[in-house]
Amino acid sequence: MRIFPLACILLVGVGFSLLAFFLIRRNEQERIEQEFDWRTRSHIEALRTNLERSEECLYTLRDLFQSASYVTPTKFRRTAEDLRERHRGVQQLEWVARVKAENRAAFIEQSRQKGPADYDIWERNEEHNAIGHVGEHEDCAPVLYVNPQEGNEASLGYDTYRGTHQQTIYRARDTGMIAVTRRIPLREPTGKEFGWASFLPVYSNGPEPTSKEERQQRLLGYAVATFRLTDWVANSFTDATKPTVEALFMDETPGNSERFLVAFANGVIRTPPSQGEAVFTSGLHRTERLHMGGRDWSVLFRPSPAWLTAQVTPYPHAALFVGLLITGLVAFLVHSTQRRAVVVGRLVDERTAELHATQESLREDIRRRELVEVALRKSEDRYRAFVEQSTEGVLCFEYEPPISIHLPIEEQIELMYRSARLSECNDVMARMYGYDRAEQLVGAQLEVFAPRHDPQLADYFRAFIENDYRVTEWESREVDKNGNARFFLTNRSGIVEGGLLKRSWGTQRDITERKRQAEIQFQQATGIKPMHPLQVLARAYQADGFATPVEPKPKEDS
Repeated sequence: MRIFPLACILLVGVGFSLLAFFLIRRNEQERIEQEFDWRTRSHIEALRTNLERSEECLYTLRDLFQSASYVTPTKFRRTAEDLRERHRGVQQLEWVARVKAENRAAFIEQSRQKGPADYDIWERNEEHNAIGHVGEHEDCAPVLYVNPQEGNEASLGYDTYRGTHQQTIYRARDTGMIAVTRRIPLREPTGKEFGWASFLPVYSNGPEPTSKEERQQRLLGYAVATFRLTDWVANSFTDATKPTVEALFMDETPGNSERFLVAFANGVIRTPPSQGEAVFTSGLHRTERLHMGGRDWSVLFRPSPAWLTAQVTPYPHAALFVGLLITGLVAFLVHSTQRRAVVVGRLVDERTAELHATQESLREDIRRRELVEVALRKSEDRYRAFVEQSTEGVLCFEYEPPISIHLPIEEQIELMYRSARLSECNDVMARMYGYDRAEQLVGAQLEVFAPRHDPQLADYFRAFIENDYRVTEWESREVDKNGNARFFLTNRSGIVEGGLLKRSWGTQRDITERKRQAEIQFQQATGIKPMHPLQVLARAYQADGFATPVEPKPKEDS
């Protein structure tokens, strides 16, 4: 029989040790996932922020061309250089003018006078090779200014309406919003850098155009910016030396043939990718979406192997070791306790005598508790008698859930209307509203007694909150269920515990007769013809300016 307890202790101890091991390891995994989600959200917000900052270049150029009838090449160059200096990742900035067929010759002549002498409008194919002068089209959109101009001279005069970005620039023109191209190669020595171009339409001064036709009619041109993908990513991942998150950027726009954009892995930003999409989607990962300029980009995040390894702690194995150690110690103690069982048996009689003494003490405690309960019942009976026999109406509103007293006043009032329920009142209160018993009103909402639309009641609740949840001698006008006007004098006190308003007690006295007598005395003193009692109350109401709440809808008798 002595072996059975030891076997049970060993089985239970080992079981709990293994359970602790798996629970701690699961909590550790959840912690890693939560921190990974937090870091992912931080990076995606940084990416969105840098995109928005990049778009500021386009809006600055738009304001420049809207504010002046003509922008000189020098002014454009200074503005563009300032923008490129302040916004890393801007590969180049362009101004694309909208030129109608009848103005084409004058536009070319003016451009040659202000810029290159051989300036002309030309087209190029999808391989970006020039194919000749632009044909006879109703509209064209040639590149007039480009910065930096060195290395980009071939862009001058290029008609963007006829090139690879035709659909993008038409979308910008017709929507009035920024439109973004698919991934495009950048002009740089390695030929492996990619980016994207953003087009922002610029309209003539005046109200913002609201229709497609008006946008096409008032179009002046386009502010164009080309951005480098690697710079955008580098600005968003500031922990590149010790990266905690790796990312793969994909273009998921329908109809797009080049999904891959750029990858950030092992602290290096690469195009093309060194790892495929399948590698990023295996294990812990998260996908985020970026919507910009009519294109849908997705970002696949995964934790870097180095960071993931650093997050693993020895706590699960330590818990297993400690659990097994404690199990062994407990088993040893139980074995020692069994050997002392004989000694314990001798002490049983002594402990039995002590137990009898303890029982007597407990009986005495029970008798004292019963006396306290009797006193509490008497106190509650006196309270009930006071409430029921009071000549004033007594009521209590419970707020479920309680309302924080630190919220703005208007929000507290709104929460009162939502959560307040009449939990208690006496028969005097019920008779004030034309009912016989208090049970007919218990459970009614605050809206029944204080309609939201009454401005006087709004002042009442503001005064209640601003006066530390207490109102004294507040006069109001209400209507009972028979449609009769009644005047009341109200007192209310709120119960605040732990910064929360939990309930409010109040008393209410009917002063309708006093109002009526005062009005009759006024009529007698002034010689005014006596009026019907309802007219008397209406006159008193007009004099005092109190609001009329809606008729209460209490619970029906069961």
